[in-house]
Amino acid sequence: MIPERKSKIKYIDVHFLRDTPHFEGVDGWVYGPYDYCDVDRVPEEDAEWLTRHGFAEETALSKEDYLEIRNYFYRLLKERGVMYPAKYEFLLLRELDHRAGKDINRRIAERVAMNIVMMRELERIPLRRKRMRHLAREEAERLFDEFLNELGYTRIQYEALDEFTKNQLRRSFVQWLDARRRRQKGDKNI
Repeated sequence: MIPERKSKIKYIDVHFLRDTPHFEGVDGWVYGPYDYCDVDRVPEEDAEWLTRHGFAEETALSKEDYLEIRNYFYRLLKERGVMYPAKYEFLLLRELDHRAGKDINRRIAERVAMNIVMMRELERIPLRRKRMRHLAREEAERLFDEFLNELGYTRIQYEALDEFTKNQLRRSFVQWLDARRRRQKGDKNI
């Protein structure tokens, strides 16, 4: 038999802080099971119990908002040529601020997507010898310093910049790497 929803029950969006088994809510419906970082709407009394016992916390980010941000994140990655963007969702979940609203979390999703794209671009830098992967990071740092130098920045000046400006520079760096790679291949459509 399907339980009737009581009209006087208030529902709250919660963000789960750890894996949570299924449970029966005060409204008679079964909720869960939930994985770490899941977001769902549960009755207020259940939300208070979950919060008190460290299973969840109240969130300003509703489940619908989270799904919209996740789809936006996937779209950003696909537009930049990243296959299987779902495998990077854990990075997004780790960075989202569940106490903040949708707009702030959209900007966080943009930042995470740009960082993923930048790291993937850096992985494409060819190394002269096999088994020298430890040099990839040094090569990436050297190229980033070269990029900053072309813009008239030093590494110290870059570190002192605000997050918005750093994100803009990271985006520009990805484009700069792509143009540099095309120049090296002799592509005339730069």
